[in-house]
Amino acid sequence: MNFLFRAFLNLKEKKVKSLILFIITLTVCVVILSGIAIQSAAKASQKLARESLGATVSLKIDSENMRSKMSNESSNEDKKVRMKNTPINISDVEKLAQIKHVKSYNLISTTYVNADSFETIVSEESENANTNNETNNSDMKFNEDHSQGKGMSFGDINLQGVYDASLVEEYENNEITLVDGRMITTTDIDTKVAMIEETLASENNLKVGDKITVSKNNDSSITNELEIVGVFKSNEEVTTEGFMSPSMSPYNKIYVPYTFVNIFKGEEYSGKADKAEFQIDDPLNVENFVSEGKQLDIDFETYTLDANSKDYDKMVGSIESVASFAKITLYIGVISGAVILTLIIMLSIKERIMEIGILMSLGEKKFKIISQFISEILIILVLAIGISGVVGNKVSNVMATNLLSNQIETSSSTNKSITGMDSEMRDKAGMREESSVKTIDSMDVEITIIDFGKMSLVTILIAIVSILLPSISIMRLNPKNILSKHQ
Repeated sequence: MNFLFRAFLNLKEKKVKSLILFIITLTVCVVILSGIAIQSAAKASQKLARESLGATVSLKIDSENMRSKMSNESSNEDKKVRMKNTPINISDVEKLAQIKHVKSYNLISTTYVNADSFETIVSEESENANTNNETNNSDMKFNEDHSQGKGMSFGDINLQGVYDASLVEEYENNEITLVDGRMITTTDIDTKVAMIEETLASENNLKVGDKITVSKNNDSSITNELEIVGVFKSNEEVTTEGFMSPSMSPYNKIYVPYTFVNIFKGEEYSGKADKAEFQIDDPLNVENFVSEGKQLDIDFETYTLDANSKDYDKMVGSIESVASFAKITLYIGVISGAVILTLIIMLSIKERIMEIGILMSLGEKKFKIISQFISEILIILVLAIGISGVVGNKVSNVMATNLLSNQIETSSSTNKSITGMDSEMRDKAGMREESSVKTIDSMDVEITIIDFGKMSLVTILIAIVSILLPSISIMRLNPKNILSKHQ
């Protein structure tokens, strides 16, 4: 074991060189540890995001295909081509719901009706617009000859038909919260129940258990009664459209079973819905769901499966970029560390060629000489690994924070340049973001024993390889030739 004693003596005698080698080794250890730790933290954040957010795929009309067909028909026929709304068959929805990745699904049908037994929430703008409209157009009938496109009317109530109100996007995003009663569930299908907004209920002195009446927007003789089973509070912002038109206001939105909406839409909507939304267990399974769904006997020339994973992409987009950068940093750290250490050790061996010749002439075996060099680098490496474990966590967090903030800033600048306005300007203009989901803007990097173990294993392998590669030349050396050249 005298080679170990020689290794300690050599490090002690060559303090400056040993210190330089230690600093380089410590830097390599910290870089590798930070890369591994940031990647682990990114994966943990992505997993939490997937579990909390999930993914939604919508079955709806293929608008692009519809436009293409309309364009072809209008060019081939000398007549006006009209858009046609084709509702979705519930039987098709049930087929897709059988795919293993589906957690739950919701059916959505929307229509506009008029409040018959209560008053809607209106703004000054909409009141003035209605007054001016009545004054200037007292004889105009907005619904007259609607089928020919001469007029169009929206009711003052937005009737949102659902299969399960707890699965609507507004509820999942906390844009609406239940304050009294209960949510509409699958057991309410084919019944006449409703959830109304808190402000609407307060202004009309309505509560759970009361009944309200709504009428068809173009035929007031067609009315239906609803029992209030729930009252919700809307946290949605009122847009410009909401101020101008009561039906666009979140306070005048009423949730009902989708089958009730279909009563107003007509017999052709029996057993159908406007849209179906499927909640997938993991965003990573979205592609598999879409792929399996397209193999089913469903008219995908008319409909499409819209894999809307934008929320997930928005949440983890910056983190994925940071993880990718950390991966590149890790590769660079491993490669550059191996190259630098190899070069340093090669120069060290070249300087110590006389020492090697003397040892070999004294009968020292070559593997023991190589073991001495390995021991020297391992002694320095052990110290570097120990210190990197202490400072690595702080360095990793600083690196992750800076990388993430830079990535978010870059993404925000890109979005701003595309839209031409920032979020404050969009708010003033009454425009809403596509999603209320926020980007993950922080990462808590905690170095685990597994991360530390990976770093230790990688750096030890680098050290051993950096010693063995230049040591190949030692195996070919002859002590007589070495000493004769240095006489």
